[in-house]
Amino acid sequence: MLTVTCVLQICLACFVTAILMSLTRDLLPVKYGRFIPLPMAMAIPFLIGGYLGVDMLLGGVIVWIWRKVNRYSADTYSIVAASGMIVGDGIWTVPSSILAVAGAEPPVCMQFMTKAAATAAAAAAEASA
Repeated sequence: MLTVTCVLQICLACFVTAILMSLTRDLLPVKYGRFIPLPMAMAIPFLIGGYLGVDMLLGGVIVWIWRKVNRYSADTYSIVAASGMIVGDGIWTVPSSILAVAGAEPPVCMQFMTKAAATAAAAAAEASA
């Protein structure tokens, strides 16, 4: 079990690592420094939730493909499209919160089972219908 002392040591180690990464990136020539990740960029998914990391990955892939197809259009409109997607995701938080407080069950249920368990579940669903 982690004690308070261990957690503080881990935080201190991460802080020192972030400072060293930033200094290394700034002191190296641009040719090499661009390969060192920004600590703040790596921390964003931890600060605001893991689901945003997936959103950022998908957005990055979309912009990458968009730039391959039409670089001018991507450079002009990708910021606007990303802003709209962020706002849309934020707006969905309100109905999602209301549904969670109301105790609503999502209509889609996904589960990984063995073939035998899936057959038994299907038979039970047919028997109850």
